[in-house]
Amino acid sequence: MKKFYNDNLSHVPISPLNDNVDEKLLDLYMSPKIFSMCKDKGVFTQKNKRVTKYKDVFQTDNKMNRRIFLQGEAGSGKTTFLGKLALEWCKSTSSHMESSKNTDLKTIDDQNKLSSSSTYYEQSDMPCASSATNDDSDTSTASTVTTELSDKSRASFETTEESDISSSYDSFSEDSDSSCYSQAIGHTNNSSNIFADVDALQDYIFVFYITLRNLVKRFEVHTMIKEQIIDSIYSEDDREKAYRLVNEIMKRERCLVLLDGLDEWTGSGDHHNLPTLVSVYNQCVMLITTRPWKLAEGKVKHSEIDAVFQLDGINEPFELSRIILSRLVAKAELEIKHKAFKRYIWNQKLSELISAPMMLSVIVCSYAEGIELKGSKCEIYILLLESLFKKANSEMRTFEQSPSPCFRGTQYIQPNMERLNRLAEMAFHLLFVNAKENSLVFSITELKKFKMDERKQQDFVLKSGILSAKLTASTLRSSSSFMFIHKSMQEFLAAYHIACNMNLIDGSISVYLNRHPKAYLDISQVFIFLCGLDVSCAEKLSSMMDECDALNTNHFSACHKMLNKIILAGLREANANGYSDIALKLSHFYFDNNIIDLHKIWENNAANAIVLNVDTNEWEHLKYQRISPGNDECASQITFDLHSCLKLTYLKLSGRRILGKGKYTIRFFCQMCFRYV
Repeated sequence: MKKFYNDNLSHVPISPLNDNVDEKLLDLYMSPKIFSMCKDKGVFTQKNKRVTKYKDVFQTDNKMNRRIFLQGEAGSGKTTFLGKLALEWCKSTSSHMESSKNTDLKTIDDQNKLSSSSTYYEQSDMPCASSATNDDSDTSTASTVTTELSDKSRASFETTEESDISSSYDSFSEDSDSSCYSQAIGHTNNSSNIFADVDALQDYIFVFYITLRNLVKRFEVHTMIKEQIIDSIYSEDDREKAYRLVNEIMKRERCLVLLDGLDEWTGSGDHHNLPTLVSVYNQCVMLITTRPWKLAEGKVKHSEIDAVFQLDGINEPFELSRIILSRLVAKAELEIKHKAFKRYIWNQKLSELISAPMMLSVIVCSYAEGIELKGSKCEIYILLLESLFKKANSEMRTFEQSPSPCFRGTQYIQPNMERLNRLAEMAFHLLFVNAKENSLVFSITELKKFKMDERKQQDFVLKSGILSAKLTASTLRSSSSFMFIHKSMQEFLAAYHIACNMNLIDGSISVYLNRHPKAYLDISQVFIFLCGLDVSCAEKLSSMMDECDALNTNHFSACHKMLNKIILAGLREANANGYSDIALKLSHFYFDNNIIDLHKIWENNAANAIVLNVDTNEWEHLKYQRISPGNDECASQITFDLHSCLKLTYLKLSGRRILGKGKYTIRFFCQMCFRYV
């Protein structure tokens, strides 16, 4: 079995979009952020208590949990956590197994015959025997058989009739691999010993790892083990013996069953909402991973749940980003590239996304391929969207004519365009039409409005992870509330819907901006995405936002400066997506450290400028300014042509290499302070 796990669990892909490029799980693994959950008003809610030990997962108040649920959003690391657990079980039990690994299936079969004629004692927690009992023993007491079975059953899964799997294939027993393992564990636990109590795994004779998505309409765990593990390890001649052995093991010994992806599993359609263990396997423990929406459905009874834990991503995302980058760039460039990557994350405001390993890996791989030079947020979110679509529908097709440059080269978007359009319409409706308090969390009613409540459509959006669902707290009736995986994804989809329907700017968006004070600042992310998707729409929306901003007559208001930053970010997003001639509207200009890019906007808006405030006292800010990321053109000086500034009411020019020319009329205040070098 260790050979089987080593072959199937020891490697993970670096990017969700390319399964062919993988690395050792132990080299990439980072400590998870897991929190316990408690039941409150009929709903499991997250506590602040952090879980850092396997023991605290398997036991609550010294009582064994038999049905444990680990929930987390798409790409949060659930599968990797189970894989790591299985590999650590292999390592922790390898020394114990050494004494009995030469036992073959014939010995176990003889032992099973002996046990079948024995009287079974009442089952209890039984320790492993330290050595195997002689095959020829004629004892028939149940206690002796059970003790022998512990050692023999361990050994049998390391054996075939021709050779001993344990000695031939158990790579974890080799010194070199043990060293690699220790090194991997070391880098994940530099600052803490999170889930370092691997001795807790030794309580389990066997760990059975099951991927539920591959077992449609199977509900008995024993059958799942047969089909997914035994049939993959043993030849047809040996399987029947192994089946009987597993049955005896699970009846008598404590085993751990890892069931990955309850949200991807389809039961038999009757009362089986969970994979089941027959009652005779009363010492076995099930650890089940799922996305929150599956438990929110309310089909799993609370009596079937002993403990629920929430996985909120990884503990040190930047450390994982460094490890992934080390596989993608030259060793000599690693530290420089990683420092630049961290700056990129902060500048692009992507820090909230990188705690999820899947999203982090997409961003790192995209960055390594040059997205940092372009600075396109749209392209990043398209990659994230594509990775989610792939999880629900692996059909591949490219665009003959893409709706936007950032869609070019995608493979999993085009087959799902109808779903994308419905999601985008719903995202827009929630942000701009719904009441603000219902814009992020919504009910099944919203899904119905956009025909997303049909079983097939709902399965897609939930299985892909684009939407999440939670059970609404109520003692009267159970219902689910929904939300997008992240607000930024909802904003991107809303921007895409606007790009496809420009008339919405004069309609719903205009109403929204009039209804909410300073709402033009709230939609900043939607606007920035729109700049990368459709120039005409972005220009139209920027004009409307500037009109709202101009109503504020306080020239020193922070709102003006904030809009400057938003418009600047929009310009850079447009440039990053190949739109170099975008003409965004702005009337209040505040120049500090973003001189070159903002000056481009000024050139298109001088006639409408109300405020021009240039206050840069450091030449270094200008010396290294570039027109946009990836453009090597530097400026030696900046000239402001004031000929057409007929609406200007405030002017301040202060700084080195700042030039003003032309006739102008100042109706409010003027301060000129030129310093030449």
